[in-house]
Amino acid sequence: MISAIELGGTGTCVILAGIGLYAAWRRGGTFGPHLVCGISLLLIAIPFYWAFARLVLPWMLMVQIVAAVGIQVALGAAHRLAPFSGGNADRRGRQISMALCLAGFLAVAASASRATTPKADPWNAAAKDGVRNVVTTMTKMVAPESVVFVEEEPDAAFYFQRAGFATFSIMHLANGDGVPEPFSYSTTSPIYLIAGSYALLTPDWNPLRPEFRNRLQPVARFLIHPGDVRLLDDFRMDDVLQYRRHPDERYFLLLFRVVPQQQDPSPQAAR
Repeated sequence: MISAIELGGTGTCVILAGIGLYAAWRRGGTFGPHLVCGISLLLIAIPFYWAFARLVLPWMLMVQIVAAVGIQVALGAAHRLAPFSGGNADRRGRQISMALCLAGFLAVAASASRATTPKADPWNAAAKDGVRNVVTTMTKMVAPESVVFVEEEPDAAFYFQRAGFATFSIMHLANGDGVPEPFSYSTTSPIYLIAGSYALLTPDWNPLRPEFRNRLQPVARFLIHPGDVRLLDDFRMDDVLQYRRHPDERYFLLLFRVVPQQQDPSPQAAR
């Protein structure tokens, strides 16, 4: 029964969208053709874009719009073919409209109650240590006057800057776009470097040059549990669901202290 409901809803939406596409294309003006072209272009582009969630949402919204046009066309056709005339037809139309409004209200209320009810499934798991919580813990380990460089983690850079630290968000360890990189920054304040799974996949860290590696003193390592938006941006739907069921250690943030150049690194940093 559940499969029939799901397939019936999807199938009905596809049929109504097909009717709406034809009607929108035939109507005057430019909105209808632009809508049809937008749906077609996104439908072609989605399979070729890895972070497909960014394109699926606007595509679904446009499909819903043309499905609404299909509903309008279907109701107009039903009204013209109705075996009623005069006042009976108008009264019948009002009754149908009221019934549809009531059904829509009940559907929205049911969806809202379902969304707010806690579920024991991977998509409604309790919130754990996100980037904000991890940065809050890191700020307790870093002196307030420190300078913080955050590589490939703009959200972490945002939280450090909001906490009042002098923060630089960088894309590479050796930057060439005017942003000072941590190993040549001149200051008497302590310098810290934040890197995560994204940064460690870049060529800057594979392998890390000896003159950089010997100046990095490990301070702490934190696991983070990303939200669904970040996971859908990185993986396919089935991979995201698998991660939600069995979280691993692929997402983390590393906190390093950058040893000044004139200071000999400690044995721990050399390792």
